[in-house]
Amino acid sequence: MAKVKQPKKVNEPKLPKLPDEPLEDKVEKKERKKALKKEKKLTKKVSKQLKKENKLLNKRLARRLGTIAVLLCIISSVIDVIERNRENN
Repeated sequence: MAKVKQPKKVNEPKLPKLPDEPLEDKVEKKERKKALKKEKKLTKKVSKQLKKENKLLNKRLARRLGTIAVLLCIISSVIDVIERNRENN
């Protein structure tokens, strides 16, 4: 049997697509996108800065708590010594 040739498809000229949105909307979208990017950058910077400050505050707090703990140990040992002296007398 002989093969039947398929007819070739004729390429129709493509018309340029009209934009769905007017150009003004596109410009507004771009501006909004830029503003969001800037805002994101700023929030990142602020959060980084807050983290740094938090670290410093935590270090200071840890130091103070450490000194308080040492002082409490000293005070408790002094109290123990005083109680022993009372018992001995």
